[in-house]
Amino acid sequence: MPQRHTSLPHVSSAADRPYRVHVCLRPKKHAVVIRMSPLYQSIIQTDISDKNIPVEYIATDTAFKPFAFYQQRFPESIVETLALNEKGLSFLTPLRLKQFSNTEGGIVFDMSLAEDKLFMGLGILLALFIYIGYSRFKHKALNALSMLLIALFGLPALIAILVFGDVSRYARKREN
Repeated sequence: MPQRHTSLPHVSSAADRPYRVHVCLRPKKHAVVIRMSPLYQSIIQTDISDKNIPVEYIATDTAFKPFAFYQQRFPESIVETLALNEKGLSFLTPLRLKQFSNTEGGIVFDMSLAEDKLFMGLGILLALFIYIGYSRFKHKALNALSMLLIALFGLPALIAILVFGDVSRYARKREN
């Protein structure tokens, strides 16, 4: 199904008539910001689906007639740093929490799997190996529920189990 192109219907400034702004907008793909002052308006359009597509700046007069266009790409070093951060975060925890979205208003609570599945799997395996080594070092039996928690939540679950103890330890205390 092809995505529909829409334009921002109208923008009105205080005590002025509405102006039609022609911007190629795909709501799930683009974010548009309009900055207004008494002397000029500017429209900033960003493709939120791909960091490699340049940000487009459009300078307009007070009637929203464009008079200057400018495109700016993210520097390659920033794109590489963002990709490296994603890999590192995927290694640390298999879950990704998104609280804000460019396409949705307000606070969004979206929990999904990490971006890089390979690093996510490596982080979980490392956490499981550390747990098994720690249990053998302390001469403790392996706890299946603790291993399941580590498999689901990765290194944060491992840290919680090492600090507070196995899950079954608290279940036995509640029974007594």
